[in-house]
Amino acid sequence: MKCPNCGNEIKNGELYCEKCGAELQIVPDMEIDIESEMKKTMSHIAKDDIAKDYDIDFDEDPNIISMILGTHKSGKFFYVFLGIIVVLIVVAAVLLGRRISSQNSYDYQMSKAVEFSDSGNYLSAISSLESAYKIKPSADILFTIADYYYTLERDNDAIYTLQEVIGSDFTQVEKESAYKKIISLYLSSQSYDLLADALKGCEIESIVKNYGEYMVFEPEFNLKEGTYNETVTLKLSTDGPGKIYYTTDKSVPNTGSNLFDGPIFLEYGSYVINAVYVSPHGVVSDVVTKKYLIDVEFEFEPDILTESGEYTTATLIEADVPPMYTLYYTIDGGDPDKNSKQYKTPIPMEAGEHTYKFVCYAADGTMSSVVERKYTLNYNPAYTPAQAVQRLSEYLIQTGYFIDGERKEGVSGRFLLMYSVIYPIEGMGNYYFVVEYHESEAGIRTNTNNIYAVGCDDLSLYKVKSSGNGDYTLVGF
Repeated sequence: MKCPNCGNEIKNGELYCEKCGAELQIVPDMEIDIESEMKKTMSHIAKDDIAKDYDIDFDEDPNIISMILGTHKSGKFFYVFLGIIVVLIVVAAVLLGRRISSQNSYDYQMSKAVEFSDSGNYLSAISSLESAYKIKPSADILFTIADYYYTLERDNDAIYTLQEVIGSDFTQVEKESAYKKIISLYLSSQSYDLLADALKGCEIESIVKNYGEYMVFEPEFNLKEGTYNETVTLKLSTDGPGKIYYTTDKSVPNTGSNLFDGPIFLEYGSYVINAVYVSPHGVVSDVVTKKYLIDVEFEFEPDILTESGEYTTATLIEADVPPMYTLYYTIDGGDPDKNSKQYKTPIPMEAGEHTYKFVCYAADGTMSSVVERKYTLNYNPAYTPAQAVQRLSEYLIQTGYFIDGERKEGVSGRFLLMYSVIYPIEGMGNYYFVVEYHESEAGIRTNTNNIYAVGCDDLSLYKVKSSGNGDYTLVGF
């Protein structure tokens, strides 16, 4: 027989074309000789019924049809013949039904699956197994189908088949085995996002315990969203070993956002908290959003730790800024706002007398009251800032860093060294911080991010490196 799809010659007993995979719609040959049975039945009926009524000797004249049509006057022979045909059709249908029924049985389909798999025809084996599964569903059949798909390198079909085990009414042991096979397939391809999706909603304790690092859990809030008439402490938690990141500005959080490592204090105003869970393998959960309104009446003011007064040594001005607040300040006595300098790390006190003003802004834009501090720094070092800058410039020229005092080899424009502030370095004393700027031929100045430290009392020279959190380290040339 040839395949109706591609014309390939098909072996007897095959249900699929080995070349193109097309399924064959074939009614198997019957082992029973229907024509012979029909002749026997016709002969028996004719001899027993017709011969008795009409005294016919069929041995002398075997041409039954001509005899019936030609001799019966009232047409009775015709109806008798028609009845014989109907009987024969019924007999043939019963025999054919028995044959088809035997070939569509569970045992037959399972035996064909073994036969196909032994010959390497896994597609036909899968078809037979699917037919057997419809007759008698079992997890073992689905596991075998998944194995055949894996052999054919059709991993997605194998996973879909295993997911059917998980979603069906099978035992927990069988479902656990399906989960483990799915996990193994996804881990081999490092498809951590697909694995996390496959494990979503898994309630099998052993799987959650052993493979929890691949699962994604949504962050949980300890407080329901809504309105509160007092300040509250918000905590985020998760069942997994990953981390939680959050934002307060309505943006979508990621690994660059705030890492939740302690309580979030909601003190006044409205808040929109977005949070995500990030698994150890970098898979991010859906965003969980909660909205809170803290409706309390109080006037908040920044907490400036360094008190007003006169200082005789270099001093840092420190402030305690609550989470989710931003602190701004001025040093000229003007009222600060969001356009003023932002407090990020302790501020070196300016020499002389200055009035500092501070203001805080909450996440929703609510502004605190303004706090004022007056500082007088009467520090008399052995050398002036101008002498420190001159000493640094001479050294940089001597070492070839600068040529002609303000230039660098091969660079247009000039470089300026400008005194910034007196900064106390713990265990080392006080230093003038000098910042380097580049000035283009058009007069545009740009900070080169090079900072130098010159000893206030000994003109010692260092490079300054910042950790980014307000800590500075002095490094020798």
